[in-house]
Amino acid sequence: MRILVVEDDLIVGRLLKDFIYDQGFSAEFVGRWTDGAKLILSKAYDIIVLDLTLPDGDGVDLLELARLKQPETPVTVITARQDFAFGELFDPYPNLAAVFRKTSRIEDACGFIVHEARKRRKLWGDGGATTPRPRLVDGANGLGRT
Repeated sequence: MRILVVEDDLIVGRLLKDFIYDQGFSAEFVGRWTDGAKLILSKAYDIIVLDLTLPDGDGVDLLELARLKQPETPVTVITARQDFAFGELFDPYPNLAAVFRKTSRIEDACGFIVHEARKRRKLWGDGGATTPRPRLVDGANGLGRT
């Protein structure tokens, strides 16, 4: 199970990585847009966790890159940005699984990420990102979200 965390806040990034690791999953943690883009282009991930405000680029551009290069990989956004409504992000990015504000409890985001990882492990085993995956649709609205 491969999880990528792109977060410029060192404390939040390490907290996410450590929590994911403590739950039995591995995570790569980078703090810059360029590093996140290189990894999204070069490795397959089962889950991507993304901050929208990065020091060297806009996280929305990384969300778009993930949509194009890893369309089956769910992305969880954790951001302090207040300049958009949550619904604005869901429409153009079908791989967006959830958006959490940094002002909320970070434990909720951690719990969601681990829940998604466990769900994906149950479906595809430990082969993770290297295992071919069918596109699953569940949720009340038929878009993979409830």
